Amino acid sequence: MDYKQFKAARLKLGMTQGELGAYLGLHRLTVLHYEQGTRRIPGPVSLALSLALTEKAREVTGESGPQHP
Repeated sequence: MDYKQFKAARLKLGMTQGELGAYLGLHRLTVLHYEQGTRRIPGPVSLALSLALTEKAREVTGESGPQHP
Protein backbone atom coordinates (compact mmCIF):
# COMPACT_ATOMS: atom_id res chain seq x y z
CA MET A 1 0.00 0.00 0.00
CA ASP A 2 1.44 3.38 -0.93
CA TYR A 3 0.80 6.67 0.83
CA LYS A 4 -1.99 7.71 -1.55
CA GLN A 5 -3.82 4.42 -1.03
CA PHE A 6 -3.33 4.78 2.73
CA LYS A 7 -5.00 8.19 2.80
CA ALA A 8 -7.79 7.03 0.46
CA ALA A 9 -8.49 4.10 2.78
CA ARG A 10 -8.71 6.39 5.81
CA LEU A 11 -11.14 8.65 3.99
CA LYS A 12 -13.26 5.66 2.92
CA LEU A 13 -13.47 4.66 6.55
CA GLY A 14 -14.64 8.17 7.42
CA MET A 15 -11.94 8.61 10.06
CA THR A 16 -9.73 11.51 11.00
CA GLN A 17 -5.99 10.97 11.26
CA GLY A 18 -6.35 10.88 15.04
CA GLU A 19 -9.17 8.33 14.93
CA LEU A 20 -7.26 6.06 12.55
CA GLY A 21 -4.16 6.41 14.70
CA ALA A 22 -6.11 5.38 17.79
CA TYR A 23 -7.67 2.45 15.90
CA LEU A 24 -4.26 1.23 14.74
CA GLY A 25 -2.47 2.04 18.00
CA LEU A 26 -0.43 4.81 16.37
CA HIS A 27 0.10 8.49 17.04
CA ARG A 28 -1.75 10.91 14.76
CA LEU A 29 1.56 12.29 13.50
CA THR A 30 2.62 8.80 12.40
CA VAL A 31 -0.53 8.60 10.28
CA LEU A 32 0.30 12.04 8.89
CA HIS A 33 3.81 10.88 7.93
CA TYR A 34 2.41 7.78 6.23
CA GLU A 35 -0.03 9.93 4.24
CA GLN A 36 2.71 12.35 3.19
CA GLY A 37 4.97 9.53 2.09
CA THR A 38 7.74 10.54 4.48
CA ARG A 39 7.57 7.23 6.35
CA ARG A 40 7.27 3.74 4.93
CA ILE A 41 4.01 2.03 5.85
CA PRO A 42 4.83 -1.28 7.57
CA GLY A 43 3.16 -4.43 6.26
CA PRO A 44 1.18 -5.09 9.47
CA VAL A 45 -0.26 -1.55 9.34
CA SER A 46 -1.30 -2.02 5.70
CA LEU A 47 -2.89 -5.33 6.59
CA ALA A 48 -4.81 -3.88 9.54
CA LEU A 49 -6.11 -1.04 7.37
CA SER A 50 -7.10 -3.46 4.59
CA LEU A 51 -8.99 -5.59 7.09
CA ALA A 52 -10.77 -2.51 8.44
CA LEU A 53 -11.84 -1.61 4.88
CA THR A 54 -13.09 -5.16 4.30
CA GLU A 55 -15.13 -5.03 7.50
CA LYS A 56 -16.56 -1.63 6.54
CA ALA A 57 -17.55 -2.98 3.10
CA ARG A 58 -19.30 -5.92 4.75
CA GLU A 59 -21.24 -3.58 7.01
CA VAL A 60 -22.32 -1.45 4.06
CA THR A 61 -23.37 -4.39 1.88
CA GLY A 62 -24.81 -6.47 4.69
CA GLU A 63 -22.51 -9.39 3.91
CA SER A 64 -21.18 -11.60 6.65
CA GLY A 65 -17.70 -13.00 6.97
CA PRO A 66 -16.58 -16.50 6.07
CA GLN A 67 -18.79 -19.28 7.40
CA HIS A 68 -17.06 -21.89 9.53
CA PRO A 69 -18.56 -25.32 10.12
